[in-house]
Amino acid sequence: MKIKKLICILLIIMLVMGANTSAVSAKADTDEADLCLMEAVRLMVDEEIETIDYTRRYVYDLSLKPIGYEYETLINGKESYVLMVNTAGYYEVTELYISKNSPFKGIVGKPIYATLLTYLEYIDGNYRDLETDIILNDEQLNFLRNKGFGYADDELYLSDSDLIGTLVKETVVYDSRKTEKGAIPSALPVYFNENSDYKNMCAVNAGSVVVGYYSRYYPQLTPNFNVGIKFGDSYFYLYDKDGAMQDIIIDLYGRMKTNVGGAGTSAMGFRSGLQSYVNAKGLNVSYTSLCTNNSLNYSKYKTQINNKTPVVLFFDGFNNAATPNTTSGKTDTLERKKYIGTHVMIGYGFETYEYYKNNALFRTDYFLQVYSGLKDCPLGYVKLYSDSSILMEAYAINIY
Repeated sequence: MKIKKLICILLIIMLVMGANTSAVSAKADTDEADLCLMEAVRLMVDEEIETIDYTRRYVYDLSLKPIGYEYETLINGKESYVLMVNTAGYYEVTELYISKNSPFKGIVGKPIYATLLTYLEYIDGNYRDLETDIILNDEQLNFLRNKGFGYADDELYLSDSDLIGTLVKETVVYDSRKTEKGAIPSALPVYFNENSDYKNMCAVNAGSVVVGYYSRYYPQLTPNFNVGIKFGDSYFYLYDKDGAMQDIIIDLYGRMKTNVGGAGTSAMGFRSGLQSYVNAKGLNVSYTSLCTNNSLNYSKYKTQINNKTPVVLFFDGFNNAATPNTTSGKTDTLERKKYIGTHVMIGYGFETYEYYKNNALFRTDYFLQVYSGLKDCPLGYVKLYSDSSILMEAYAINIY
């Protein structure tokens, strides 16, 4: 395909037309796909965008039907790629990587984009995994068909081992340790869907927690429920004994298009659905991206937390961690449970641990305090490990 160029003037046009940082709700045509690309770059790339050069081709689902586009791009001269799907009637960027080649680069068969972080080539009647070079069997293909592109934590509970998670322990021996901590005062409220007819609710539950948090400042967000009481410098969240938040959870479920076009809620479905709810209450919402190439900008995350702004975190694989337990004067024990599946959490704090030997820094561990979405530990920690906390997207959420 001929190389196309989009320049920054398109951003101005989009702003004049009323586009914002929450989402682009697009029809299934290529012009709308290009606008979605520009909107995603504007939101997710942490630099001023002057030009984007790109080539574009279809990516396909496991039925060999076009599901979206692969963009091989030059963003400000950096070779990058973007993957985009349309499963719910609008385009959504699901992966955007700066200074990295597309996983489909150079293949001769059909590029099959089965789900997040899964790239196949259909060639000679087979589906080949591009990472492992394995030809997938029917059982593996059916698993991918069911997974889809949403965040659907119900798949965590397919077996007891998945529910329990895999426990991982390690020890750190050091001469000295420095710590830094910060959190939104009074933390976050805790809400869960209580209607078993509704499935894949992790993103919806997370959205209700954001609504409840901001209701302490804007009571119109929860008109039938007073979320808490201010006492001196502290704020105490009230137990939702009458289930008033359940109606809001079901409202968000519809607005986020949960389980439309696949299992769970997409990241854009979360953003646009929360925006729709907030706008209906006479308020506005803005999103600030804090994640690039599966890496959280930890410094910017801390700034948002110190500004009392919660952060939504979209994981593909995650953990439930404990902060260091000092078993002796110079030894820390770290534990975490690794879970499979996609999941959504809300960050509200952080803890940083720097370890030194011979006066030299040799290790730094980063913990996020989160609404975990796990009922046995609703307010806990996730540790930023590359093997068990793959962060797909992260956005600071400001309601005003």
